[in-house]
Amino acid sequence: MVIPASHRWDDRRPTPTDIRKSVIMPAGSCIFFLGTLWHGGGANNTEAARLAVTAQYCQPWLRPLEAFTLSVSTDIAKVVSADIQRMLGYSIHPPFVGAVDGQHPRRLLEQPAGCASL
Repeated sequence: MVIPASHRWDDRRPTPTDIRKSVIMPAGSCIFFLGTLWHGGGANNTEAARLAVTAQYCQPWLRPLEAFTLSVSTDIAKVVSADIQRMLGYSIHPPFVGAVDGQHPRRLLEQPAGCASL
C-alpha cells in the first residue's frame, strides 16, 4: 500500500481520508520508491510465505536502518567490491563520521580471521 505523492509532504502525516493504493504485483516483481513515500505491507491472504528484500540507501551521515557491519560477516565483506564495502558501512563521511576510536572502519576487514578489534 502506498499513499501517492506523500513523498512531497513536509511534516504532514496521513489522515483517514488520504487515498491509499494497493501495489499488487506477480512474484518476481519489484517496486522502487523514495523512502519518504508513506508505504506499508498489505495482508498476505495465502498459506504461502511472502518474502521480500529491501535495500535502503540514505545520506552517509545518517544512522543506518540495519547495521550491516554486524549482520554481514567480515569473511563476506572482505571479498565484495570496495563500492559494496562502502554501502555496508565500511566508510567514513568527511570529516570523521563513522570512525571507530578515531580510525577507519575498513580496518576491520584488514584484521586476521578471528580478530575483530580495532
